[in-house]
Amino acid sequence: MTFSERQGYDPNPRPLRLEELPDVARIAIWSVLYRHLKEAIPTNQEIIDEADFGFSLDSNSVHGPWSQILEDLHVHHDNMPLDDWSGRFEEWRAKLRERVETDAFNRVFDLLEFIMGHRDCPQQLIVDVDDVFRRKQLAYTIDGPPPIILPAATLEEGEQLKRNLGELHAAGLVGSTTHLREASKCINDRDWAGSVRESIHAVEAVTKKITPKGSKKALSDA
Repeated sequence: MTFSERQGYDPNPRPLRLEELPDVARIAIWSVLYRHLKEAIPTNQEIIDEADFGFSLDSNSVHGPWSQILEDLHVHHDNMPLDDWSGRFEEWRAKLRERVETDAFNRVFDLLEFIMGHRDCPQQLIVDVDDVFRRKQLAYTIDGPPPIILPAATLEEGEQLKRNLGELHAAGLVGSTTHLREASKCINDRDWAGSVRESIHAVEAVTKKITPKGSKKALSDA
């Protein structure tokens, strides 16, 4: 909270609800992406060093891990032909900024999940995006690996969900972990029936581990 909010000069920020992604959060998300994307532009010294080895680097194009991330985003996420792909920094800066600023909240989250789940994604980017979710009080949390965005109305709920998933995984209840994550993802998709179904499967997976085999029928059959 700011000084003005603490002293009552400005209204206290309220926790955001599901499906809310206000402009301040979009700006913060884009700032994280831009900061990391900008690091993919070769410096003048890198261009000189590569020239010494007979290679040529384009100062206007992205290089390193981000080059592969953006190529895969173009082909596998956007379903565009590979020969239409360009690694020009300015093109991607404008394209990604527009998507973060104007796309529906779920499309922005789809974009983030693809980037964060890419094998070449810097771990620090995931940390930075998670920090934005916390600071802007989004009704979502990031769990992983692989990183996925799950609904959580409050920070406390988000932390509890992460703990629950971690405890299930540590106990070897991989099936329950998978079903619980899927149940949360269904909420993002407004698939209420699917969320209930996956939640039931998560409970069933636990009961099968802690009860004698064949002693309980499936909850979904009840």
